[in-house]
Amino acid sequence: MPNPYTQLLYSHIERLRDDIVVGEFTPTSLITPRSRWDVWHMHWPEDFLNSTRGIGLAVRLIGLVMLVAIAKLRGTRLVWTIHQLDSHDPRHPRLERIVKRLIVAGLDGAIALTEGSAAQARERFPALRNRPIAVVPHGHYMDVYPRDVSRREARRRLGLEDRHRVVLFIGAIKPYKNVPSLIRTFARVRGEDLRLVVAGEPSSEALRAEVISAAANDDRVQLHLNLVKDEDLQVFLGAADLVVLPFRGIMNSGSVFLALSFGRPVLVPDKGAMRELRSILGPAFISIYDGEIEPASIERALNSLPDRQAERDLAETLRRTCGWSEIAERTLAFYESLVRA
Repeated sequence: MPNPYTQLLYSHIERLRDDIVVGEFTPTSLITPRSRWDVWHMHWPEDFLNSTRGIGLAVRLIGLVMLVAIAKLRGTRLVWTIHQLDSHDPRHPRLERIVKRLIVAGLDGAIALTEGSAAQARERFPALRNRPIAVVPHGHYMDVYPRDVSRREARRRLGLEDRHRVVLFIGAIKPYKNVPSLIRTFARVRGEDLRLVVAGEPSSEALRAEVISAAANDDRVQLHLNLVKDEDLQVFLGAADLVVLPFRGIMNSGSVFLALSFGRPVLVPDKGAMRELRSILGPAFISIYDGEIEPASIERALNSLPDRQAERDLAETLRRTCGWSEIAERTLAFYESLVRA
C-alpha cells in the first residue's frame, strides 16, 4: 500500500501542458550537462539519511550538499513540500536536523499542506520567513483504489456482522503509530458488539510480537499483520465504522485522507494540522483527542458517527477542495513564480 501522492501530483502536472517534462530525481539526471531542470522538488529529504549508515552515510551527506550547490549554480529552483517537520522514526535525528537546515538555506520556496503547517515550518526554520511558501492542500484518493465491494460483503469477508461497531487501524505498523497502545486502550472500551481490526505489516519482528501480545486477551480484536494490497483497502475500510490513527507525532497524514476518501470518519490526536483539517472538513469526520488515547475518546467518536448524507457531503467537499487537477495547477503556478523571480 505505497502512498501514491507523488505519482498523482506529477501525472496531473504533466497533463496541464504539452511542454511540461517531469522526471524522477537521480543525481545523474540533475547534473548531466545536457539536462536543464527548472525545478527540483523534494518531498522527504530525510530519505537521504535513513537508507544507509557509516561511510555510506557520510558520502550521501557530502553528495547532497554538492547536488544542492550544483543545482543552485545551474539556476534550478529548489522546492520542498513540508509533509512533516521531523521524520517519525529517524535513524539519525541530529544529522537529519542538520540536513534540513542546509536544504532550507538553499530553498527558493516551499509548499505547505495547510496554513498551520506553514506557520509551524516558519517557527522551526527561521530562514523560511524570507522564502515564499505556497499552501496547497493534500489531495484525496477517491478515484485511486477499487471500490466495488459492498459494506455487507466487506464485513462478510472479515467475519463481521451487521450489528458490530468496527474500529479500524490500517497502514504500515511502525513504532510512532502507537498500535499496541491502541489495542490496550480498546480492551478497556466496553461493548460485546465492538470489534477492532488491525491491518498492516509491522516494521520489525519485535513490534509484531508486541502487537500480538497486546491483542492476546481480547477476542474482539482481529489482526491482519501483512502488507495490505490495494484491492483489499476497500474490504477493510468498507467494513469499518471508525478509523483510529493514534500517532505519537503527526503534522499531515496521507492515512487520514485515505480514510476520508472512503467516507470513513477518523479519530486522531490534536497535533499538527489535524485541528485545522477538522475545521475545513468538519467535526463529523475528524474527531480529535488531547494527550494519550483513552477509552472515552473512542467511545465519543463511535457515538457521533456521520450518516450517509454526511458521507455524500464529504465526498463533494473533498472533490471541491482537494482535487488533484487544481492541486497540480497551483503547484505549477508556484513553480513558475519561482522561475520568473
